[in-house]
Amino acid sequence: MNQNHEYHEEFFQSFNIEMQSGYNAYITITEKRKGDRYVSGKECELQECLDKAYRKWLSMQLVNIGQTPSEYLETTEFNEIKDMFSIGAEICDDDFPEVYIEKLLSYGNEAMDFLIEITNSKAAVASIDELIQPVQAIKLLGRFRAERVVLPLINAIEHSASELIQETARDALVNIGPAAVDGILIELNAKNRSDEAWENIVMSLAKIGRDCPSDEIFSVLKKAFYELTDKVVIASCLAEYGDGRAIPTLRGFLLKNGEDMGRGAFYDIVGSVRQLGGRIDDLKQVPKKSE
Repeated sequence: MNQNHEYHEEFFQSFNIEMQSGYNAYITITEKRKGDRYVSGKECELQECLDKAYRKWLSMQLVNIGQTPSEYLETTEFNEIKDMFSIGAEICDDDFPEVYIEKLLSYGNEAMDFLIEITNSKAAVASIDELIQPVQAIKLLGRFRAERVVLPLINAIEHSASELIQETARDALVNIGPAAVDGILIELNAKNRSDEAWENIVMSLAKIGRDCPSDEIFSVLKKAFYELTDKVVIASCLAEYGDGRAIPTLRGFLLKNGEDMGRGAFYDIVGSVRQLGGRIDDLKQVPKKSE
């Protein structure tokens, strides 16, 4: 093992230790409240504990490196930053330290190419252990507000059988925000994706579209409701998007097909109509007539 590898390990292991101390501090706070059944730990307190631990770590002189984490990264070239990625992905209990993320992302297109390569080459693996790197790469791609990362994320959704990869890529598209819309619309209009991938992409589009609504987005969501099999999923997407023009579509589907639907699916779509502000008092499931 070369010295750089040892330093990279120390960098991430020391981060893990300090962040664990933050979690322990939060547990101590909640333990002190055990006698009060109505009071539990608050999420903001957890974040305060983690932030304090992170600030402490940033100010530490790492024992063998002899520098603070920020100082160490300042003297580390991009090739080493890339090498650190695989080490950190294995060592870090959760996400990478933010100071490392900022350093990696500062390389712009080079960093994008690096993360896209990991996503393309490893997102389709079957082993849980092998998913660690592509999951982290996909998360970081979502930090870029760039259309060029949209297609690799959609490909990850399409080609991976892992729900974790699909969910992470879906969230990454949402994180990209409005910059992802054009790329998503191109893919959905091309209709060259599987139904499962289409559903995941539509979910992302609905969430993004809440902040940048357009007739084209609504049209694609409405079309997906007619063409995809899982009506409940797409109905919830229409409800999340929040355009009242979807009410007649959903009501019409229920009035026409209600008696042939499962009770759960029927009332899930009724819930989407209600969320959009539509009339639901007449939407009562009629048992299918016996022949």
